[in-house]
Amino acid sequence: MGKHDHLFTTELWDSSKSFTAEGEALGEEVPTNLGASYGLVRPAEIPEAQVHMGYCWIGPTDEPGLWVHPHVHPDQDEVLIWMGNDPENPKDLGARLTMTVDGEEHIITTTGSVFIPRGTPHCPLGWESVERPFRFISLFLGPDYNSINL
Repeated sequence: MGKHDHLFTTELWDSSKSFTAEGEALGEEVPTNLGASYGLVRPAEIPEAQVHMGYCWIGPTDEPGLWVHPHVHPDQDEVLIWMGNDPENPKDLGARLTMTVDGEEHIITTTGSVFIPRGTPHCPLGWESVERPFRFISLFLGPDYNSINL
């Protein structure tokens, strides 16, 4: 066993219980095109980690969907990342997302990310359409994900 083996994640875990603002956490029906939420890094598995990171796949749909409700993280920053899956055109997300940050609605159609400073209200987050699967990654810059629903 190597000195740094414990720093690698080789088993994914169900991270859906960590999040509190998504529709499923609020007892709502999960959008049918939303894949399982997988954890990548958190202190429970890697005690030295001071971040919480997970991802999921979002599949194709013609139906608009609401996924994450308005909320705020009072003590930590967050980075949300969405990544298309076309290696010939990595910038093309293959979807049309809608996201609100501090009252401003944004339309997202390209691979990218958003940095959300602590205390900034954000969401709802959803989609108008998804033409092909893409990855959604949440990087919470603190050891334990916490949020206050608005």
